[in-house]
Amino acid sequence: MDQPPPHEECTNCGLIMVNSGFCRRCVTLPQCPVCKRRLPSNAFDAVPGNCQACDRKNRKKLQKTRHAIDNIVAEVNLPTDDTDTTYERFITRNALDILEVMDEHIKMKK
Repeated sequence: MDQPPPHEECTNCGLIMVNSGFCRRCVTLPQCPVCKRRLPSNAFDAVPGNCQACDRKNRKKLQKTRHAIDNIVAEVNLPTDDTDTTYERFITRNALDILEVMDEHIKMKK
């Protein structure tokens, strides 16, 4: 008995095929140079290059900024212990220390 040829999946879309690699449809799609995915042309901006998803990720990385009220930032080391099983418990246990730091900065601003 002849065995059927082994079935493979298209590397891009998962379509079951006889051979390995890309299916006929995916091999004709443009490829993003960043993520290497083969995507339909509407997934790219008018200018050839990265896909829209990679462009968004890149923009987010570039736009990452941090803001503080009146540009006040305080770094405080708060000790942990075995009872800190949730963020709520950690914050509750350290509430006085946190409030003290905040009060110091409020007094400095006045």
